Amino acid sequence: MGIKKYTKLNQFLKLLPRGAIATTSWLNTIGINGPLIQKYKNNNWVEEICKGVVKHSDDLINWPGIVFALQNQLNLHVHPAARTALSVQGAGHYIPQGRDRVILFAKRGEHIPVWVIKIDWNADIVIVKNNLFERDFQKG
Repeated sequence: MGIKKYTKLNQFLKLLPRGAIATTSWLNTIGINGPLIQKYKNNNWVEEICKGVVKHSDDLINWPGIVFALQNQLNLHVHPAARTALSVQGAGHYIPQGRDRVILFAKRGEHIPVWVIKIDWNADIVIVKNNLFERDFQKG
C-alpha cells in the first residue's frame, strides 16, 4: 500500500484548526490559489469573511483562531497579554461582563492587518505595540 496522498482541500482541512481563519496569502503558500479558493467558496467548503480571509463554512471563529493566523500564517510577533494571557494560563479571576476584551501585544513596527480590528469577532480586540521584549520577543 502506497503513501496516502492528500488533496489540497484535505491539506487545508488538516492544517487549519477549528475556530481559526485562513489568509489567502497563506493558502497560496500551500498551493491553493485564487481560482481554487473560488471553487471552494462555490462548493460551500469555505466562506469569505473579508478580502483575503476565509474560514471553514460551518465554523465559528474565536480570538485564539485570529492569533493562530497572525502567528502561523503571517509570521507576526503577536501574543496574548495582560488579563488575556492570565486567562489563557488558567489564572484569570475576573468574571467577564459582556463581550470579551482581548489584549494582544505586538512588536512595535509590526504591520497588523486592518481586518483584525475591523471585523466583529465577538470580542473587543486591543493591539498594544511595544518594545518591552525587544531582544527576544517570543520569550516575552
